Amino acid sequence: MGKKLSELAATTDFAPEDVFHLRTIGGIDKKITGENCLSKYDRGEVASFIRKVRPGWIWCDGSTISDIANPEYAELIVDLKAEAGADAGHPYYHLDADKAVLPDLRGATVRGVDAAANRDKDGVRKSGGYQADGNDPHVHTINHGHNFRFRQAVGDSGANYFRAEGMLDYDVERTLPVVDHAGNSGNNGVGEGTVKNIALYILIKY
Repeated sequence: MGKKLSELAATTDFAPEDVFHLRTIGGIDKKITGENCLSKYDRGEVASFIRKVRPGWIWCDGSTISDIANPEYAELIVDLKAEAGADAGHPYYHLDADKAVLPDLRGATVRGVDAAANRDKDGVRKSGGYQADGNDPHVHTINHGHNFRFRQAVGDSGANYFRAEGMLDYDVERTLPVVDHAGNSGNNGVGEGTVKNIALYILIKY
């Protein structure tokens, strides 16, 4: 005789590989696994792990998955196809009915879909859409000054201020006001805009 759902919830002696069949009021048989019972995550949810292999999860590496080769991926593939629809340009799209493409989160962080909020420089991107690193256009202004010194002849009214300093009749030293210059810094960098980070594997629940 089958267990009630309340009894199943209180069960602690099942393993991740155990399989349970739940029959609904409408008579639909729903199969769940012990891994799903033990997990606090929903199908399609992503999380970070120190290893890329974990029961019930698959690495988000942009690869194509098939429910023929791996029947356990069937429901995740349904979700991915539902999101992609008939859009051949969607990151999850695959022409074959049994296949879908995983999101590729290698070396990338996750950002919320803009959904016309006008916060994304690339506009409305699809779920799984990649965006390269970048910065807003900007300049760095550098200001610096110079003090120019020269000698002026005694009694000179100013017409001959810039005679050579080696001339003997130049015996009064003058200082011109500071002359400012402006310029831009170079564009040296590391190839991307980054924050301090730790690399982990990002997996998706199936």
